[in-house]
Amino acid sequence: MFRIFPERHFWRLLLIIGLIAADLSAQHIHEEHAISSHPVLNSIEEAALLGVITGENAILQKIYAGYTPERLDSRFLKDNDTPIRCMVPVLTEYYHTKTILDPAIVAEIEEIIQPRTTLSTKAHISDSGRFVLYYDVDGNNAVPMDDLNGSGVPDYVEHAAFAADSSYRYQVEQLGFVDFLKEEPYEVFFRNFRFYGTTTASGSTTSITV
Repeated sequence: MFRIFPERHFWRLLLIIGLIAADLSAQHIHEEHAISSHPVLNSIEEAALLGVITGENAILQKIYAGYTPERLDSRFLKDNDTPIRCMVPVLTEYYHTKTILDPAIVAEIEEIIQPRTTLSTKAHISDSGRFVLYYDVDGNNAVPMDDLNGSGVPDYVEHAAFAADSSYRYQVEQLGFVDFLKEEPYEVFFRNFRFYGTTTASGSTTSITV
């Protein structure tokens, strides 16, 4: 199950709306670097500036911090469980330097950040048919399995599908943003990581992971 506080379930669902809105207003990651306010990312940045670690190792450590904290260098561990609010600056840095990074590091980062399905992954299509939500029912990435309406789909996933449909109607049909949907339903993945969510390139479009 997700190792998150109950109130964060709601914020993860609302994040879908924010991520879709960002995708609508800018089809690619913004080319700007935001200053991190998270102590772990700050300590990694400081180590790189002081020459304690290389720049490409710093990028890898920041990816670890958000996605796989069990791999993080112990020097950067902090005594708190505060989630990283946004990984966009880290991913922006990675994509900007990807072509000059060690191929082994690129391969490892891609394996970490790209959403993927497993044998325990199920799919749920939103009521509008515009979104397909992939969720795990077992393992570290399993979603909360409460199913109060007995539909066979976890309430968490149904609420997320409703939020995605509502966001699309508001952003595209009411506000007139560019329709980001291609021929296939837009993909949404659920994953147990240490930040709120992100968009990831997926062919000619993107997918959302929360």
